[in-house]
Amino acid sequence: MLGRGGKLGFAAGIVIVGAVLGAALVIQYRGYARERARLQEILDEAQAQVSQGREARRHMDSICLEIARTDAALAVLKRKLPSQPQIKEFAEQLMEEAAQRKMEVAIDHIERGQAVPHVPGFQRHEFTVRMKGDLAEVATALDRLRQERAFTLRSIRQMETEAELRVAVLSFEWAPMPSELPPPSPIDSGGLFLWPYSQRIASLRARCRLNRAQASQYRWEIAQARELAGKKRLLDYIETVLVELEAEGPAGGDEPGGTVSAPESPSATPLPRGAPARRT
Repeated sequence: MLGRGGKLGFAAGIVIVGAVLGAALVIQYRGYARERARLQEILDEAQAQVSQGREARRHMDSICLEIARTDAALAVLKRKLPSQPQIKEFAEQLMEEAAQRKMEVAIDHIERGQAVPHVPGFQRHEFTVRMKGDLAEVATALDRLRQERAFTLRSIRQMETEAELRVAVLSFEWAPMPSELPPPSPIDSGGLFLWPYSQRIASLRARCRLNRAQASQYRWEIAQARELAGKKRLLDYIETVLVELEAEGPAGGDEPGGTVSAPESPSATPLPRGAPARRT
């Protein structure tokens, strides 16, 4: 028989063993919970890809047609909104338009490009333009030029036969579209799981493999659908920003909004502004 000391030692051993087993079970469950959550994300993504692929395959003709249309619209915007300001080319176009309408043009005070607040990718490149001639012809020349380049009027001062404009030519940083999907997360990540966690994890991994195999059958269709979605987001973003920038409106002189008339021409009329070209 155990003495009092032996009984106490045996009880203490039981307590220690129980504490160790309890800690092991807690660690095991936490590891299982993390792995289950990770695999569930993989499974959800694979199932979503299967659904997306099936839907894309049913509408592939219209998706390819829409990709072609979106590419054409983006090509137009890239000409209107290049990655470099091309101020020299813009000035040459403006002078050509002015010459056709018998106007005089002078350009100076060119400033370095500055990012447009709150609209990533856009920059303004500002300079002053003085145009002398019929103000209606000035507006017509600007409207014609707007078909070729994206720009905004930051300020206007006008008299009867002369207008001083603060023009901001816009450029956009055209980042390349991602050509490949990021590598998928591994299904098997190691780790030792005891029963019953081992069976549950094995079952979840098998479901992940099955759904990934099914999704791989729609790899091309999924890539086409994602390419279209990405290009449409980019197109909508650029068009929306251009409309918002144009809606800011020029300021007359140092006053926000309106125009400023010179003392010798109190009847000067506001200079019309053309609307930005819209996609149809």
